[in-house]
Amino acid sequence: MKGAYTLLGSILEHAQTRNLIVESPLRRISKTERPQARNKTDARRLTDEECAALIEHALPSSRELVALIVFTGLRQSEALGLTWQDVNVEKGVIGVRFQLERKKNGEASRRIQLKTKGARRNVEALPELVALLKRHKAKAFTHGHARPEDFVFTTAGGLPLMHRNVSRDFATAGDRAGLNPKEGEEGQAVSLHDLRHTAISRWIAAGLDVVEVQRQAGHANPAITLRLYAGAFEEADVGRRDTRREKLAEGTAIRLGS
Repeated sequence: MKGAYTLLGSILEHAQTRNLIVESPLRRISKTERPQARNKTDARRLTDEECAALIEHALPSSRELVALIVFTGLRQSEALGLTWQDVNVEKGVIGVRFQLERKKNGEASRRIQLKTKGARRNVEALPELVALLKRHKAKAFTHGHARPEDFVFTTAGGLPLMHRNVSRDFATAGDRAGLNPKEGEEGQAVSLHDLRHTAISRWIAAGLDVVEVQRQAGHANPAITLRLYAGAFEEADVGRRDTRREKLAEGTAIRLGS
């Protein structure tokens, strides 16, 4: 579907350059209505044990980062763009306000605007994560990297971690945890996006509705959440069907005669 849409767009753009049409009608279609490209590989949903193993085997420089994504489902750029003024350890809330720009080696990274308004959000942090972040901040304080404007996840020199280095270190953690296929074996290596996918799937299984999940995940709108996680919502709904019937029965006193 996405390929046909792209081909049609090319044809219409060519017709416009030849003055055969005034404007391509595809320009009037909103982004949410356009067909989306499918991922070449499906996101992997990890178990709680696998998530714990990844955190345990992560390198010291990225262990807290891995834990944060496991618990909050933040995108990699969002997590790397966090500064300490975004983290309220007292209330257990993480404010996602910017993301870290992707740069090549040797180039300075900076915080940039999020891609959508929906990505700007406050994310709830569970007590386990809050305790970990408190210890991480205390360690950063001893190195002089705990000012409000300092990045939460940094190198020894206080610079933000780079995407490429984080991905490389995470691949090492996956190998150590035994979650990546060995040489010659089929399968795909675990990725940071798998952690986000796992977190969102966990929220759905816990009973959060589509709007709550959309806000926590930072999707642009609920329709995107439903499109990406329709199967997870259906699976969770099956498990809660009997409970829902009981609640419906409790809400009415109507009884039918024989």
